[in-house]
Amino acid sequence: MSVVPSAAVGGGPLLLWIRAFAPGQPVPCPAPTDLEEAGHPVATLDLPLRWGDDATPGGLHGQIVDAVEDVRKRWDGPVVVGGHSFAATLALYALAHIPGLASAIACSGCYNRSLTPTGFHYEKRTYWDAPDIYDAFSALRFADRIDRPVLLVHGAEDRNPATPPEQTIGLYRAVVAAGGRARLVLLPHEGHEFRYRETHEALAREHRDWLGRF
Repeated sequence: MSVVPSAAVGGGPLLLWIRAFAPGQPVPCPAPTDLEEAGHPVATLDLPLRWGDDATPGGLHGQIVDAVEDVRKRWDGPVVVGGHSFAATLALYALAHIPGLASAIACSGCYNRSLTPTGFHYEKRTYWDAPDIYDAFSALRFADRIDRPVLLVHGAEDRNPATPPEQTIGLYRAVVAAGGRARLVLLPHEGHEFRYRETHEALAREHRDWLGRF
């Protein structure tokens, strides 16, 4: 695990962008650089989890919470955690389990792992072999604990079988139904990764407006 801060510690709000890929693997959606240009500090947290064949929710919980908490405690100001795809789930998991975080930005995630029952990301066991892991990493299951604002972003034409836009729409409805606060942004003509200049410009405004709240 490593933290690569792009600004000196202090001030805020800080966007802590989680990347759930092992070193050397391509990262489809890096941390939003537009925020640095607008004066918002950004840090990247590389979080390739130690996820063995016998991984348990408790062991994975400690890795996620400890890594995010280490950054939060060293930042003098609000921390907003974010991520794309599987890292979006990690960001929401951190928000639900770390009281000191201010908010989350989650892009193009899968939030109900019972819909991917034959494995996901690092997990090779089936849902029936490890239901506790699938539940632990389904944000829909802990939507009632997402009690700080979340910005949920998804490409409206995401054709990745695990991450159709309905995943984000369902989570948005669950968070609101549980009394939480959320903003849903569906990006027209975009898939799992965001390609168009107009999209990035619109998303830059969303990011700046969102962090401006804190």
